[in-house]
Amino acid sequence: MTTEPKHPHDNAPPSGDDLVRLFGLEELRIGRHYLRDTDRARMGSVWVESLWYADIVPSFHERSVLCVIAAKGEAFRNKTTPNWHKAVFATPFQSAVVEIEADPVAHALNGFDLFRPSGVMSLDGIGYKVAFETLELRGSLTLGNPSQPKLVALESALHSVASEVARRSDVKELGEAVIVWNEYIVGRG
Repeated sequence: MTTEPKHPHDNAPPSGDDLVRLFGLEELRIGRHYLRDTDRARMGSVWVESLWYADIVPSFHERSVLCVIAAKGEAFRNKTTPNWHKAVFATPFQSAVVEIEADPVAHALNGFDLFRPSGVMSLDGIGYKVAFETLELRGSLTLGNPSQPKLVALESALHSVASEVARRSDVKELGEAVIVWNEYIVGRG
């Protein structure tokens, strides 16, 4: 009896629902969220102002996911929950969450031309699925092997956030995933 070799996409990274728990929330959405303790009692609240979620899909390696949420703290039972801006980076086997100061992906999403023609399409390489949400806007993009300068800037911003999470969390596998991801970017050259 023989078995088929395992495809790199057979091991899926955590779902959006799994990742949102790393943020201490119950759903991946904007709006008010109650923060709960281990007994599920309310201990604070935040208003999620914006979020984005990216699925990173290399042709020949494991997928990974990246998510950033910006939340404004709210008054709750005589105290105010602090504001926060956090990022999660995850592979099928490891994940980490860190607070971040700036979000280059939000900046990149605000600045590209959706209808500019691009170069030749390639099936091998790396693809991205990016979903984003604010109070007034919700959308998603799917791109592969970006060549348009503004899309390359988006790819670079995604890579930058993942690199920051990997470096600051000191999770070895996340650092290795960032290195593999970079090889796809450099290989496209």
